[in-house]
Amino acid sequence: MDPKRHQEGSTMGSSERLRDLTPAFRRYRECARHVWNSYFLDFAFDAQHDFINVNDALFFALVLAEFQIAPTAPNGYYEAINVMYDVPPKGLPALFPVELDDGRHWCETTLHEPDADLKFISFWDWDVWESFRDFELVQLRAVAIPERPELAGLDLLIAPKYLSFFADERLLLSERDPIPVRLGRRRPRP
Repeated sequence: MDPKRHQEGSTMGSSERLRDLTPAFRRYRECARHVWNSYFLDFAFDAQHDFINVNDALFFALVLAEFQIAPTAPNGYYEAINVMYDVPPKGLPALFPVELDDGRHWCETTLHEPDADLKFISFWDWDVWESFRDFELVQLRAVAIPERPELAGLDLLIAPKYLSFFADERLLLSERDPIPVRLGRRRPRP
């Protein structure tokens, strides 16, 4: 991924201010998958809730603290983490949510331009309760998508093989700033 080439026409600013986080994201993804699949998969039903704290700590140690990135903002995504992509010849497949009477459904779309402003939320799997995890998708917030403006503000799911992760250096904490740690949270059972 060439951030300079991607930046042409983008609203995210100069590529000189971007730091490549992709290797750190790959390490984190592999580590979290291994920890879940090797140590939490066969635990009792509540293992999913316990793993949330472990997963948060892994992401904090391997990505956030390493690059001085602030934890998520109230808007639910990491403001300093830009997610970029190259568009495959047939377009970039992405899923977006549609709320229907019977719940949330994921619909497919295809992006053809590399100018969307996407922010990282988390790695994502369809079944998180009783199966192996691969973190097969990345959940992103579409801040702006010029070719599909109706998707702005929605979460997208995209396969990680198409994505690269960059930190906007203007939004990083200084080395003197403490990075607040958020551990001990539990998500309610569905």
